[in-house]
Amino acid sequence: MEVKIDKRTIQRIAELAKLSLKDDELDSMQEHFARMIKNFQKLQELNLEGVDQLVNPHEGLQRMREDIPSKGVDREEVLSAAPDRKDHFFRVPSPLKEVRKKQ
Repeated sequence: MEVKIDKRTIQRIAELAKLSLKDDELDSMQEHFARMIKNFQKLQELNLEGVDQLVNPHEGLQRMREDIPSKGVDREEVLSAAPDRKDHFFRVPSPLKEVRKKQ
């Protein structure tokens, strides 16, 4: 079955994901999404009658510990090891600077 996804749909998905795509990237994404939809269609054809749904692969294996409050770490002790801080916060470089440089 032919699967066709228009560029406007891909562009909307990209906007929701906070991505900016160029025209050639839109074409590539159209093909990628079409392949994904074909794969989902194949999965829908499977006969899963009698197959239990897997909710958690570790079901029954997780051991819960008692929730006992304990003394936390001293803020000043932790911040004393920080390479850069402001008041009682860690300071880190902005990850957005690199994104803006690439645009």
